[in-house]
Amino acid sequence: MLRPKLARAVIEDLRGKIAVAEERKKDVVSYYNYIHSKYKDHEMAHEEFVFLLEKEFDGRTLDEWIKYYDSYISYLEGELEKKTGKITNRKALVCCR
Repeated sequence: MLRPKLARAVIEDLRGKIAVAEERKKDVVSYYNYIHSKYKDHEMAHEEFVFLLEKEFDGRTLDEWIKYYDSYISYLEGELEKKTGKITNRKALVCCR
């Protein structure tokens, strides 16, 4: 079992990872919207649009990136729930002895 200070550190780490993942997801969507608007406004050729998408998105589509981040965030939230549940259960047991 984790000690309370270590458990709290793990929880804070998970919360930080969730925040970073949410921020990166927003960045991906924002970048796509930016270059797509440039393409729609005829400020960018189709070839350049496709090149930038492939370069920035590493061969994945926008939907694939969104699904990736949603899945990762969901996993982290599940881990966070497990860790916070252990601390809560422990406190309840200590109180009731």
